[in-house]
Amino acid sequence: MEENTLQLISTIAQIVIALAALVASITIPLRIRSAQRQRETIDLIHAVRSMWISIDSVVLQNDELIEIADSILDPRGKPASVRERKKKWIALMVLNAIYMDYLGAREGLNNPPNARDFAA
Repeated sequence: MEENTLQLISTIAQIVIALAALVASITIPLRIRSAQRQRETIDLIHAVRSMWISIDSVVLQNDELIEIADSILDPRGKPASVRERKKKWIALMVLNAIYMDYLGAREGLNNPPNARDFAA
C-alpha cells in the first residue's frame, strides 16, 4: 500500500476512535446518573413504606392512639367506635401501599416480569 493510503486509514481510525471515546464519555456518566437516580427513588420509597409500617404497628396496638390518630386525620369527623377507626386506618394503610406501588411504577421500578423471562 502507498504511504498516503496508510496515513488516510490511520487518520480515519483515529477519528473513529476519538468519536467512540466522545460518545462513551457522554453516555457512561448519563447512565450512571440515571442508575443513581433510580436507586435514590427506590431508597425513598422503601424509607416511606418502612415509616408507615412503623406508624401502623404502633397505632393499631393501642385504642387510645387510634382515637388520637383518627382525630388528627379527620378533626371534624363524628366520633366513631374503635372498630370503625381501625377499619378506617387499615383502609389508609392499603391506600398508602397502593400509592407507593404507583410511585414505583411511575418511575419504572416495578415492571412485572414477562412469561418469557421464566421460559427455559
